Amino acid sequence: MFEMAVDYVRQNTDFEIVAGYLSPVSDQYKKPGLLSGAHRVNMCTLAAEETSSWLMVDPWEAFQSYQRTAVVLDHFDYEINTVLGGVQTPDGARRSVRVMLLAGSDLISTMSEPGVWTEADNDVSSTKVRLFLRRGLSVRYLIPAPVVAYIEENGLYLDEDKEKEGKGKGRDWERERERVGVSGKVAAPALA
Repeated sequence: MFEMAVDYVRQNTDFEIVAGYLSPVSDQYKKPGLLSGAHRVNMCTLAAEETSSWLMVDPWEAFQSYQRTAVVLDHFDYEINTVLGGVQTPDGARRSVRVMLLAGSDLISTMSEPGVWTEADNDVSSTKVRLFLRRGLSVRYLIPAPVVAYIEENGLYLDEDKEKEGKGKGRDWERERERVGVSGKVAAPALA
């Protein structure tokens, strides 16, 4: 998943990927079939060592009490930007990084579960939904599936000028998604 996200970011954004971190969830998550944090950290470490020069494992989350995802992201931001002073550039200067979440559908589906995310963490507005749609990004986990289907069927939010002219119906949505190369599930990098 990380490598596909990096490919997407390199081809479609101006971000520079400097690192990716695997962060196994705490044992306190209590997911059925969840192996111990020690095993999951070890397996992630083996996978990262064998497959990537930029992917690493941070065991912090695995050995804490259960932490909300936003708290884990704050941990990465603090450790990288405050403790380390950012990342070193080729000229020796240090600069802050923007921490981003790469998430699977299992995590995304928790966004509506009480107590998992705070209201501020779940900041979804109609403005953001429209912006995502205009950029060809998926809104599948932001709004209900029937609403996504309606938007796609009617070609809404593709282009403000087309909307004003009453165009953009039907198959234009699919053509626009193909034009911008969106497969339906767009993931952000873990760290950019």
